[in-house]
Amino acid sequence: MRNGDGGGAGDRISKLPQDILSHIVSFLNMKEALGTRALSKTWKSFWANQFGHLRTLDFNMDHFRTRNRGVFFDYVDEVIRLLGPRNNVEGFRVRCYELQDGDLPHFFTNLERIEDFLNYPRRIPVFLGTYLVIHTPNLVDLEIEQDRILAIYEIPEIPSLRRANLSIGPHPDFITKGEFSAEEARRVMLLLQGIRHASKLILYESATAALSHVVDEENEPLPIFSNLLNLQLCIDNCYGWKLLPHFLNRSPNLKILQLAKRQDPYEGEPEVDFDVETYGWVEPLAAPFCLWLRLEQIKMTLLKRSKDEENVIRFLLENSMVLEKMTINFADYRDGGLLDKHMIEGFPRGSANCQLIFD
Repeated sequence: MRNGDGGGAGDRISKLPQDILSHIVSFLNMKEALGTRALSKTWKSFWANQFGHLRTLDFNMDHFRTRNRGVFFDYVDEVIRLLGPRNNVEGFRVRCYELQDGDLPHFFTNLERIEDFLNYPRRIPVFLGTYLVIHTPNLVDLEIEQDRILAIYEIPEIPSLRRANLSIGPHPDFITKGEFSAEEARRVMLLLQGIRHASKLILYESATAALSHVVDEENEPLPIFSNLLNLQLCIDNCYGWKLLPHFLNRSPNLKILQLAKRQDPYEGEPEVDFDVETYGWVEPLAAPFCLWLRLEQIKMTLLKRSKDEENVIRFLLENSMVLEKMTINFADYRDGGLLDKHMIEGFPRGSANCQLIFD
């Protein structure tokens, strides 16, 4: 592309239709996008006519010569003001430092994807009690990554939600050491209530450990996930299995179940002493509905060949009546159990069509 007012032969992009130019700009951050105005009259005209139709906004404080947060957010506010209250923004990203209450706009109701990254030490007092409101009726994809501060999420019903990927909660060691309260764990329960319409749900071990601290079928049950078709649970070495029966009972239409054990212990990491009756695998009194009529695929990865894994696999194989495929993957690390391919192949199967695959 050649700089100049004439939009000469070297400036072929400027000759493209404006809807294509708008699509190209959607891949740029705001500094790069606004910089195209200096290229030619065509780009100046594009910004005059198409600015209000931008679908993606990407703001980065690093693009400023100073880290003056006031100047940066004045710039963000001005762009949003120019778009107007009836904007059609579908993607919005702000990368900044020292985020404070009132910094983010409150009227992006058309967003289809939200990715929230909160990477702070969870015990710094200034971050405790952080409150985030997500009110986007058109949202289809929600990702919360490394929220160690356990923010309080207020999420009204989102019927359009298709996928929720949640890494929220402390390292499980905080729970086993007693540095974690039931009140904090209930924040994860509150978040699940808001995303219960998702058809795909991914929960990391930090979230499963937090939920295991409070979930109780009679007093504090999980919400019903009527639309959930695909569930991926990361199973922590001490807390994760407790949740599995609860999710199976509350997901009547589940078709795909993926269970990943936590990776091998870190070098020097102490063994965790936990109450098996409270946090280990407890077989349900009756098989959940989804096992009888819905569940078609199961994948279990990084298994340590332990007795609890043996019991889980045996139960799932015996009670999944329409299961088509179960895939098993063993980790290099093992805890001394006897579970192996030959033992699993000898387990009774509720589905005559079930194929066992060892990856």
